[in-house]
Amino acid sequence: MKILLTGGAGYIGSILTRELMKAGHDVRIFDNLTYGKESIPDGVELVNGDLMNILKVARAVRGTDAIIHLAAIVGDPSGKLIPDETLAVNYFGTRNLAEAGKHFGINRFVLASTCSVYGFREGICTEATEPNPISNYAETKVLAERALASIPDVNPVILRLGTVYGLSPRMRFDLVANLLIAKALWEGKITVYGKGKQFRPFVHVRDVADAFRMGLEVAPGTYNVGSDEQNHSVRELAEIIATNVRAAEVVFVEQKEDNRSYRASFEKFVALGFAPRFKIPDAVREIKDAKNKGVLKDYTEARYSNFETLKNSFKPGR
Repeated sequence: MKILLTGGAGYIGSILTRELMKAGHDVRIFDNLTYGKESIPDGVELVNGDLMNILKVARAVRGTDAIIHLAAIVGDPSGKLIPDETLAVNYFGTRNLAEAGKHFGINRFVLASTCSVYGFREGICTEATEPNPISNYAETKVLAERALASIPDVNPVILRLGTVYGLSPRMRFDLVANLLIAKALWEGKITVYGKGKQFRPFVHVRDVADAFRMGLEVAPGTYNVGSDEQNHSVRELAEIIATNVRAAEVVFVEQKEDNRSYRASFEKFVALGFAPRFKIPDAVREIKDAKNKGVLKDYTEARYSNFETLKNSFKPGR
């Protein structure tokens, strides 16, 4: 199958590209290379372009059999930094891509969304739970989901991802699990702001890649992606990491906590065969190994943070 993978040079995309190739698919990456192209494997077709350039989008879509749409401005800090660009890319860019796919007769569109659309919830969120976005980023993802649902014949597969973690060729340390693991390994101290009571559903980046491969085959619909047993509070997350990095201590700092807190049910996707293979201790081991081999040296470098990279490359409101 010829697959158009937007955002293929990114944190998830660089893993997914390799997994799709292993499965025998022909991958075409569409990426604006904001975070560089070092993570793209040799020999992969690359279309360097932006989702707002409809000509580039059409050329990228033409001749493919399926679209996996990862490209986005991701994360609450980035969405707050450049709100207009976040709306343009995440919502209007998604519409452009879907309309192009419809025009060329592509009947498989898989969208990367987020469990952040649930915002703050006391109970367990299922796919039927009404979204309650409390950030610009989450709002644009809700808009993107609704846009796809409104376009006839697109029939998308929407994957609402938990908070992703784990080692990737295009590494990120602005994700809470990766950041706390880095603090444990580099500094021996895991800093938790507030009491760490807020919950997140966590999922390893390699399991996310498996989910997108499944997304090429499952019935159209919306699916939460993660595992019930990895609904952790930030405090629990810190304690798990500390257990696996024995020299590290957990330090609590008085500060207002993040007002996002939600747990999700993943029963719907698991019932179709999704079986997460990795947990937080696996990420600790792989990141520690990469550090020891010199692959990862300074986790505070701007290139490991979406926000810092965008701050250095975008002028808000330009």
